[in-house]
Amino acid sequence: MRLSGLVLLAVAGVAGCGHVDSSDVATDKMRAELELRSWDDGSAAMGLSLKARRPWRKWVFLSGDDALTANFRGEDVAMREEVVGKKHTYVAWFADVQSGEPITVSLSRGDGDDALSSTAELPPAMDMFVPDTDIDLGWDGIDVQWWPPSEDLNDQMTLDITGSCISNVHRRLDDTGSYFLPPGALNPSDEESPDSCFVELELRRERTGSLSDTFRGGEAMGVQIRQSSLWINAWTYSTF
Repeated sequence: MRLSGLVLLAVAGVAGCGHVDSSDVATDKMRAELELRSWDDGSAAMGLSLKARRPWRKWVFLSGDDALTANFRGEDVAMREEVVGKKHTYVAWFADVQSGEPITVSLSRGDGDDALSSTAELPPAMDMFVPDTDIDLGWDGIDVQWWPPSEDLNDQMTLDITGSCISNVHRRLDDTGSYFLPPGALNPSDEESPDSCFVELELRRERTGSLSDTFRGGEAMGVQIRQSSLWINAWTYSTF
């Protein structure tokens, strides 16, 4: 399942923040969040959000002559604004982006310092495999596999497992191609959790990118995302 760029790139960190006009904020007072995401169909979305530092601590929206473009294979693509709550994310979509191909995002300002060299690239793609049968966590656990493993030791792997009957799980993994969540490792979300539910698994391979040094810090990364789901019978056992 692949969600829209708006949901995937703009939803995090919305609560509790307002927004501020870019004309009121110098570039070196902005924190940048840059992420290039790709799914198993080869498409990719580059997203950038800007947050003003003190005294505002608010999301930035572009105004006037301020503009964001993403350069891929020598061609500039205007980035489109997507808004969730008060968070403004600027997104550009691309087809057939290969591992290691850089995409560079430039902030051009009508009045102020430009930030022209924020870059991310995708880590190697992978296929994800999970059991194709219902799981009884008291006996089966969850066996997650992916192929191929990355040869770059700097790439990071994470696994998130979510569902209505479990407490969410986040794991950092060694990029070996397999991970086993043993029986009894998941906990019910609360005392009234259903005994069974669908759980969503999201496997991420992340590669650190770079930001223009004009910004006041932030983070940049390229991410391969693979998603799957399972039906689990969660609480039909006794822990021991």
